[in-house]
Amino acid sequence: MLAQQRIAPVRGRASAFGRARCVAVRAEQGRVPKWEIVHKVLMDKGLRSVTPEDAKAMADSGKWVLVDVRPPPQYKQAHPAGAINIPLYQPLDMSKMDMGKAVRFVFYSLNGVTPVEANPEFLAQLKAATQGGERGIITLCEAGGTMKPSINFPIGKASRSLQAAYRSLTEGVTDQVLHLERGVYGWYQADLDFEGEGEYSPEISRTPMAAADPTLKSTAASAGYEMRPDDKVINKK
Repeated sequence: MLAQQRIAPVRGRASAFGRARCVAVRAEQGRVPKWEIVHKVLMDKGLRSVTPEDAKAMADSGKWVLVDVRPPPQYKQAHPAGAINIPLYQPLDMSKMDMGKAVRFVFYSLNGVTPVEANPEFLAQLKAATQGGERGIITLCEAGGTMKPSINFPIGKASRSLQAAYRSLTEGVTDQVLHLERGVYGWYQADLDFEGEGEYSPEISRTPMAAADPTLKSTAASAGYEMRPDDKVINKK
């Protein structure tokens, strides 16, 4: 394991950087590897994506549970009816700062990304959701990502819900795992019910007919959204 490798001491500033890098590597444990590896494992294990309609029917049967792995604020705003929230990541806990978190905070901030860390209770919460193995889990996030290859994404597109499926299948939670096709956005396009404090609105654009606009289609694809010609109009806000 990377955390067990010994690195020869180096003097001066290089030594300080090396120590910071080692701490950062240890801090990353518990998170998923690169998408190429995740994709191969999920393909080998035969992970299936299910349509929103099928996911709803399975959840209604009581034998499966919808697991929304988005951050709590997004879940509270609006989520598929019946889904429970088990966030894959959480905001970086700055009250327990160490060198690894400091490096990560600087790295994320320089790239304009909100600093996050793995939810330390994710596996325990996910296992509890199976009710002792009696229920399978259907993971979902905003756009869903995809395992399917395309011109722009030859090995599919990574997503939090696919990462959650990977962790469940490789870390002993359950092998009864499915993935929601097109995520919450797909649920919205299927005209299925939502719950929450507000209304769901896709984060692609506030312009009508986004699915027909080439520029917006490109933006949506880069964000992991799979848009289809028959998608309904995205309302202005």
